[in-house]
Amino acid sequence: VAFVTCDHLSVPKMAELKSDITVSPLRSLDDYLMEGSRFQVPNFKDLDKWSNRVIQNLLYYQTNYFLTYFVVFIIVSIIHPTKMFCGMLAMGLAFGLFFYLTNNKVPAQQFKKDHPVLSVVLIGCVSYFIVYLLGSVLVFLLGILIPILGQN
Repeated sequence: VAFVTCDHLSVPKMAELKSDITVSPLRSLDDYLMEGSRFQVPNFKDLDKWSNRVIQNLLYYQTNYFLTYFVVFIIVSIIHPTKMFCGMLAMGLAFGLFFYLTNNKVPAQQFKKDHPVLSVVLIGCVSYFIVYLLGSVLVFLLGILIPILGQN
């Protein structure tokens, strides 16, 4: 990507940026899920080959994965609209609070820099506590995670 410089700012040329972006075509249902797909147990002893296979699969079927994700998300939203809205609101508040605390408070910023993994674990624990308190958040999270888990 080439950059056009203007004093101290650099902005990518949009024409060149657009030429680098491609979307894979929508694959047929037969190729995606039915007879054409080959489900095999990966060779965990050769991690390079396995990770390359996962990446190639994600790139090849990326449009199908996004479509599946949005269809399942919409179905869950239609079945439980109130719970989905409450779940989105609760998760948004949890992440908003974490963002506020880590970006506006010096001790929290230092904790986030010193312990990034623990910060993610803390978000997970707070999210679990919210799920424990609100069944609506569970519906929201399942609406997001079912399509992701269904692809693996």
